[in-house]
Amino acid sequence: MSSKTGHALLMLAMFLITSVAPLVQSATYSSPDLAQVRPSVTLSVLEPQAQNATISSTTGTTMTYTADLTVTKPPLVTVTVKLGANCSAKFPTSVTPDTITFSQTSTVLITVTVAVPAKTLMSNNIVVTLTATATMPGLIITATSSAGLGIAQYFEIAAKSQTLTGTGNPQKFNIDIKNAGNGNDSFSLDIVDRAALEKEGFRFELSPTTISDLQPNGNASVKLTVSYGLATSSGKRDIKVLVTSMNSNQSAGKRSSVQVPIIVDVGALGGGGSQTYLM
Repeated sequence: MSSKTGHALLMLAMFLITSVAPLVQSATYSSPDLAQVRPSVTLSVLEPQAQNATISSTTGTTMTYTADLTVTKPPLVTVTVKLGANCSAKFPTSVTPDTITFSQTSTVLITVTVAVPAKTLMSNNIVVTLTATATMPGLIITATSSAGLGIAQYFEIAAKSQTLTGTGNPQKFNIDIKNAGNGNDSFSLDIVDRAALEKEGFRFELSPTTISDLQPNGNASVKLTVSYGLATSSGKRDIKVLVTSMNSNQSAGKRSSVQVPIIVDVGALGGGGSQTYLM
């Protein structure tokens, strides 16, 4: 081999080495984008973030929340998501849909339903939580979202009368009051048409005239003494005691109240306009 031929072969080898080296280096240090190969599961904020349930002693209600479930995934991977929900007050809670299989990246609307029973106590701190658990080969991902639930106060009164002394002058009664609402309440008492009855000679003593901060299902008793004068017409009179919730909403122009009947028996000697003669 001549020196010229050897020199040419050496130059060709060096050219091939310098041309292939960048390709080898590039292949050695390149890495895949992890965001494109690792699946992700996200839940949007549960909406509405806070809402109040309106119920009564006889009727409950249903509250609804929604959230977006988004799954991103690489090709050829199937992701199965199971959804569940719970309420911190232990109310019945359901999710629709409860299972979703993703063969491609997509977003699905999730609905959470909470059944609030009748007679539930007023509250402002109940939490509703939605949980999504995604499973795929070699990986489990969990996402959660939560919102608040309040129970609005309703006002109801249960009241009845009990006759202690039903004849003579004066006559005495008990007015028994129960807070049938779902939150603490205060009550006031008065006589219906008091001014007109006092013109007829009736007199009323209520003790106490107000009951403060009575708890739900709490009971209280009020004493009522009724007396009458000589000019009061004799016979049995139906008189009503008005019991009013002092905390009830006045937006409709009136408070929540009930009327409790009592029967006052005005005797012939004490009433009816009878006259007394001194002998």
